[in-house]
Amino acid sequence: MRIPRVTPASTITPRKMRWLVEDQFPLNTLSTCGGKGGEGKSTLVLDVAARGSRGELHGDVQGPVNTLIVSVEDDWQTTVVPRLMAAGANLDRILKFDVETYVEDTGESFETKAVLPIDVTQLREAIIEHDVRLVIFDPAASFIDGDPNKVIDVRRAFEPISKLAQDLDLAVILIAHFGKGTGSVGDKLSGSHAWRDLTRSYWAFATDDETGKHYMTQEKSNYSKTKGTYEFELTGVPVPISGETVEVVAIGNITPSEVDVAEIINRPVADGDDDVSECGEWLLSYLDREPFEFARADIVKAGRAEGFSEATLKRSKKRLGVAHRRTKTVPTTTVWEHPSISGNQVAHDREPTEPTDTKTHVSAGQPSQLTVSSRSVERANCEPTGLTRENTPPNASQLSQLKHEDPDEPTDIFGKAADPYEAAQDTNGNVGCSLCGKNTKWCGSPRIVEDFLCGLGQRSRVAGLVVDGAHHVC
Repeated sequence: MRIPRVTPASTITPRKMRWLVEDQFPLNTLSTCGGKGGEGKSTLVLDVAARGSRGELHGDVQGPVNTLIVSVEDDWQTTVVPRLMAAGANLDRILKFDVETYVEDTGESFETKAVLPIDVTQLREAIIEHDVRLVIFDPAASFIDGDPNKVIDVRRAFEPISKLAQDLDLAVILIAHFGKGTGSVGDKLSGSHAWRDLTRSYWAFATDDETGKHYMTQEKSNYSKTKGTYEFELTGVPVPISGETVEVVAIGNITPSEVDVAEIINRPVADGDDDVSECGEWLLSYLDREPFEFARADIVKAGRAEGFSEATLKRSKKRLGVAHRRTKTVPTTTVWEHPSISGNQVAHDREPTEPTDTKTHVSAGQPSQLTVSSRSVERANCEPTGLTRENTPPNASQLSQLKHEDPDEPTDIFGKAADPYEAAQDTNGNVGCSLCGKNTKWCGSPRIVEDFLCGLGQRSRVAGLVVDGAHHVC
């Protein structure tokens, strides 16, 4: 039954606007964070939840607060909980909301996502029971019982949530995605314009491809004094997971900025082929030297000194097939590798194998130390040189310093595979190729490793071996 009622304004007690985070996320209403995927929306909102769990929010709520997260896009075990840990959250104050559905005929039950407005009553009960002050929907469109592109369906789903925020003095944050193309930031939210109309605070997120910097602009604010933009960083934080240290993305260094997200998403995109070509030549030249891999941060710094933006470097990297990987050191580092290392440009008959000392191995989790040359030369005939050893051959300690590049090669955790292409020493101490028998000498450098192609058409490798002053190629 629906009963109309009329209430004189004189009987309604006024109250000032209150904030979960002052001038950013108001209480008693909905806020929206919108942007393309990977712009840091969810990570930033989880950072807000983590700060709230520690009682560190600058707003009208004093002390630690509980957050209820309604999420289907990210897995809780592999993504949500690790990100909360990276943000320093008190996990006892972060709550997951879902719905368990029972099948009467079979007696079975299974976990399903919340559906709005069907589950509003259950949501209200959970909020009251656990004294929740912040509710997050990520992404909000996934919970609509209807079409997120239709005004009536969006309002039917989230107007009850807005009423819930008013009744229970909550802050509610909706995560939304941008549609394709340029245009007004207010019109960029995917689906109906009701997404923007329903919220009182709307933050737009974007990354400047020219600088790699991340920004969030308050495109709509019905209650705050001023709008503004903030620059923030997405940093890696080491988090202990299942006995290992894993780097997890987190928010860092939030500072005011004059850059507006609208300027970024509507910026004309130049063709840039000439810049990419020139940058590509520079990048290959930079990588084509020992040890043929370098830290991403050093490459970007050197590239900028040459006049290349980070965005141009990334485009060149992709076009050239330059691979990247994360080191296993703590803190971990991203390195870019010469294309010949990963085999993206230079085809290899066989991936290089381990050095010859059978006592040497790389344990699981230990940073590997083997560097492979960027060049290989094919020669049909393999004539022994008869050279004798001038320096002592490498011992296990030296070989343990060598740098191994192939992350797929088995380590101790799987058991080390036998190496049919190892270099062997003869009774006189000469080091020779196990395929062609060429004798070589040890050059004394534990960091020099050459891979070579025998006349048999087989790929092999040996550490620090030289013939006539040049590293061994048979």
